[in-house]
Amino acid sequence: MKSLGNNSHTPYQPLETDEQIEMNGMDDSSERDVVGVELRGTDSPTVPRKADRAHRCMMAITVTSLVLLVSVSLALVLCSYDTLALPHSTANAEHARIIDAMNTSVNPCEDFYEYACGGWRSTHEIPPGNSKWNTFNIVEMENKNAMKKLLECEEIIYKGKESSSYRKTKDYYSACMDTTSIELRGAEPLMDLVKKFGGWPLFGDDISSGGWNQSSYNLTKMVIAAHKIRVSPFFAMWVGSDDRNSSRNILQFEQYGLGLQFPEMYEGSTMAPILEGYKVLGAKTAAYLHKGAEWESFYHTALERFENIVNFEIEMSKLYVPKSEMQDPTLTYHKMLLKEFVDLFPNIDISMYVNEMFGEEIPLTEEVVVYTPTYFPKFSNLLKKTSNETLIDYFMWQLLQPFLTFVSQPFEDIFREFQAVISGTHELLPRWQRCVDMTDSAFGFATGAMFVENILPDSINEQAFHMIQEVKSAFIDALPQNQWMDNLTRERAREKAEAVVDRVGHPEWIENPSLLDNYYKAANITSNNYFANYMNMRIFNLNQMLDERGKAPNSSKWDMTPAAVNAYYNPSHNQIVFPSGIFQPPFYDIQMPMAMNFGGIGMVMGHELTHGFDNQGRKYDKEGNLQEWWEPDAAANFMLRSHCMVDQYERYTVDIGDTDIHVDGNFTLAENIADNAGLIIGYAAYQNWRESHPLEDTSLPGLSLNPDQLYFLGFAQIWCSFETPEHAHLAVLSDPHAPDRYRVIGSISNSPEFASAFSCNAGTHMNPRHKCKVW
Repeated sequence: MKSLGNNSHTPYQPLETDEQIEMNGMDDSSERDVVGVELRGTDSPTVPRKADRAHRCMMAITVTSLVLLVSVSLALVLCSYDTLALPHSTANAEHARIIDAMNTSVNPCEDFYEYACGGWRSTHEIPPGNSKWNTFNIVEMENKNAMKKLLECEEIIYKGKESSSYRKTKDYYSACMDTTSIELRGAEPLMDLVKKFGGWPLFGDDISSGGWNQSSYNLTKMVIAAHKIRVSPFFAMWVGSDDRNSSRNILQFEQYGLGLQFPEMYEGSTMAPILEGYKVLGAKTAAYLHKGAEWESFYHTALERFENIVNFEIEMSKLYVPKSEMQDPTLTYHKMLLKEFVDLFPNIDISMYVNEMFGEEIPLTEEVVVYTPTYFPKFSNLLKKTSNETLIDYFMWQLLQPFLTFVSQPFEDIFREFQAVISGTHELLPRWQRCVDMTDSAFGFATGAMFVENILPDSINEQAFHMIQEVKSAFIDALPQNQWMDNLTRERAREKAEAVVDRVGHPEWIENPSLLDNYYKAANITSNNYFANYMNMRIFNLNQMLDERGKAPNSSKWDMTPAAVNAYYNPSHNQIVFPSGIFQPPFYDIQMPMAMNFGGIGMVMGHELTHGFDNQGRKYDKEGNLQEWWEPDAAANFMLRSHCMVDQYERYTVDIGDTDIHVDGNFTLAENIADNAGLIIGYAAYQNWRESHPLEDTSLPGLSLNPDQLYFLGFAQIWCSFETPEHAHLAVLSDPHAPDRYRVIGSISNSPEFASAFSCNAGTHMNPRHKCKVW
């Protein structure tokens, strides 16, 4: 999924579904976000690399921090739904917000980002629990506040009838907020998990205290049991659409299992503090789980063992297919018979694994897709060289990671120490925010139904649809200008653009209470056991995914919830999706000049549409199949123009505290292409709109900017942001989006229309003589 991209909370994050959000910055709080730097073993069995490849989003997974440390008891309250509407500012207030965000003392031709966002950056600060803060987050907070009121309402009526899905959703939220019950259970849920998996040799031989039952050791059976609760040591397995046959879902495998998710986090001297913090996190967790308040007496013993775990993961990271190769779907797609995959990975009985996972005998002649076939035999050799003690230690640590913040306060304290190291954030999000996020992740269709029924007007969908058509038309109309393409490739590009399916607001089926209740029928939820609820929803989501094997993909199951402040493109469906949550200021506001709306949500629409034609999406045809449809010369010209953009963005540097590091132009290429083209397409769409509405657009009182200038201001101000150095560092390594500043000036400096609008002399920073353009 390619999304708009925003990862603003701690980069360590147990994720709930599969991936999400790209244009705002950092993948799986719901196979979501993202910079998603998370300790592995989290919710999703899918993999961020594949998720990034399968969908391109504008905002990069919204990664959320977990759990506050105070006891809160929640009483559901009666509510009046007429109090739930999102706060809508007056036109004057919105005008003031836009003007106050600017720094007009700066020459827009020299630094347009500072010109557009300098005031915003001087008057905002990063709230506790976040490592990045931007305009996306501000809108998200408004949505969260509204969702909090909905979740705390006692009423469970949906369209005139009692809704079991609403009840389960609100019980889930209530259990999350019930810290009294969570504290009473203490570490018991984690210790029960350890015992269920045969105990941990680190804890000795006393099985009743979590010690190891050696007779239970069977690596394949342990992997199966872990994967059945969506913990994925050693590798990831999922069911998803076949890249070369988008009409069916197929079993897929990929490298997986690093505690820090990204192999780059195990390399170089700048990563040493994170690796040390990671070891301390694991050792303290194990020590406290085993000894409780007397954990210090066991800490150094645990730390020695975690030294071995980290060394094992370092060796594992060296086997990963590098992200430069993972960016190209034609290089990573390998279809083979299940038997061939079995032979690739002899250390695990893959035949037994798939039979147990699916509850039936899977024929060895069934086709599967393996994205990283070179990883598995190399990893098999690593397993042979590694002691059983280290393997079990690694396995138990993988098992515990996703659940650290779902138990009592001491484990949250331990986690918070690591969060400070990895993201520069010393506090966790307020508990209610975390619980809203987790509830939306677990019951996204139900929370989506609440959101669209009570929060946003239906008229937005119609307005958005018309804007999308303007953007599509602008893209198609511009194709003849791309003389570097031959006529045949250009015609195929037109056909693909016309075939793009657009989805706005929410999936229609969630408006049917019976369908909604039936979807969550198998979800087992109580109002006072958050750990059990979380575990049950992991299993529920796993079973939903496994059930899709061999079926046609269901395009009505969105990859983002309706309240998401984001958007995405799905290449397998050739589909662009815009959830209701993004249709708010500064992206869209009916009170604002349409120039700013096109600069905001119009640019987002162009960005997502272009993902079907970036260096990855262009390799999928109009049916969503991975298939070459470009003539050789056109493909070569595309690569040549892309290389210009790679070089441009690699000249940009990011301050990470002690030093500067360069943006990875290849890793961010798809997003940079989409940003640049989105800006161009949105502008052309606005010009077309102006021609048909010559008297309707307005200027902005108090600001002497013409409509063309307002368009570019609207674009820049959706990227006003700042972040901690730690977040900036990890984002460069893990986020396929360029930093927000460079998303603005990188696109602006390639735009002749911008230079004309602001009368920038040739050779100024925002109007260089040499420009890059792909689309």
